[in-house]
This record gives sequence, C-alpha cells and structure tokens, in this order.
Amino acid sequence: MRANKASSIAELLRSHYPDARCTLVFSSPFQCLCAVLLSAQCTDAKVNRVTPSLFSAYPSPKELSEANLNQVEGIIHSLGLSHSKAMHLIAMAKRIQEKYGGRVPDSYEELLDLPGVGNKTARVVLMECFHQPAFPVDTHVERVSTRLGLVREGLQPAEIEKVLEKTFPEEEEA
Repeated sequence: MRANKASSIAELLRSHYPDARCTLVFSSPFQCLCAVLLSAQCTDAKVNRVTPSLFSAYPSPKELSEANLNQVEGIIHSLGLSHSKAMHLIAMAKRIQEKYGGRVPDSYEELLDLPGVGNKTARVVLMECFHQPAFPVDTHVERVSTRLGLVREGLQPAEIEKVLEKTFPEEEEA
C-alpha cells in the first residue's frame, strides 16, 4: 500500500515540478557546502545574494580557514545567526583543510564530522555534489510526509529519512 502511494506521489510531483532542482548557486562542493550551511533558517534567495561576496573573498577552504571571524560575519550578516554561521564556516574550512587536504569529503560519515554539518546538510551535499542517492529531511519534508501518511507522527528526521529511503526507489529520490 505504501509503495503504491509513494509511486503515485512521485509521479504527481514529477508532473507538476518537472524541473525541480536546488536553487542555491554554487560551482564546487566547497561552495555547495557553505551555501547549504548558510541556508539554515533562511531562504535560498537570500543566501544567493551573499555567497558571491563570500566566495570571492574566500574561494577555497584554505582562505576561509584563515579568515577573520568579524569579516565573515560582516559578509553574511543579512542572513541572521551570523556569528554562529561564521564560526561554523571557519571551523568547517579548517577541518576540511587539515583533515581532508582541502577536499570536501564525499561520504555521509565524513561530512557529519565537519563542524556545523548535520544530517540534512550532509545529505544535500551528497545528492547535489556527488550525485549519491539521498533523502534530506527538513521541517517541510517532515510535515508533508506525516500528513500524507508516509511516516508516523513523532519520528526524528533521521528516522524519517530511513523510512522515506525505503519507501521511494533510488531513481525517485533525486
């Protein structure tokens, strides 16, 4: 029953949103990771307004790892939570530089090792940058999947991810 419902939902979404895609603008896994981290409690449109300045000033993990906290905060101030986000960006860049040789890791576990990166951010990066099947769950996915009866109420995002990954075939995830 759930498989039929999931298949119908996937078909309906494909027909209504044939060109659905991530609206964050980025040109590398590092930029994607930064943009997704900045998108917490913020719209993609707002993030896209500040990332050109951020990426111009700090084009790689090396530059961002050496950045001044106040300068990064100043660039991303309009997004809200700028102090916390700036601290996470710099710490994340340092970890990428020191532990991963400046390369954004392409495994879920390694992404979760980065400061400021949680389940949703890791899964978005895997899906968008490394073309791995993933099912990022945010509050909207949680609410809709519960209302549609695909998951029971009260599950944590990680539990919802597992249920939805089993419910939808891989080709329907991306």
